[in-house]
Parts: sequence; C-alpha cells; structure tokens
Amino acid sequence: MVELEKIDGIVETFFGLAKDGMVNKDGVPSFLQVMVSFGDMLPELAMPGIPIGMQRVMMGGMATIGRLRGIKPRYPQYSSD
Repeated sequence: MVELEKIDGIVETFFGLAKDGMVNKDGVPSFLQVMVSFGDMLPELAMPGIPIGMQRVMMGGMATIGRLRGIKPRYPQYSSD
C-alpha cells in the first residue's frame, strides 16, 4: 500500500512548484522532477501494463540523473507539516 505521507508530499510539492512558476504551460513539473518524485514511490505506485522491473530501470535511471542535478522527491518548504 502506498504511504499517504509520500503521496501528500508529492501533491504539495507539485502545487508548490506550480505556485512558484516552476512548471510548464500545462502546469506539469519537469520530466526529471516527475521521475524523481514518482520513482521514490515504486513499487507501490506503478504504471499498469508495464513490468515493474522495466519501470524501475526506466524511472531509476532518470531519477538518478534528476537527483544528481539537485532534484528531490519532495521539498519541505511546500509541506503543510
């Protein structure tokens, strides 16, 4: 089961990034931000129809690049805690 704290943190982060203007014209964070945030939730939150191993490789590689660029799954400044 997905940890609700992780989901809440990602939602807060995505809304915070939107508020700060760090999303595209459609309101979506950068691809690397999405990979880092959702990669942190595997295997609990996985895309249906794609083997979990393949998702780990794809998301893991991109998430590693994102983390090396300083991207975090969640940011405390956007947290309601």
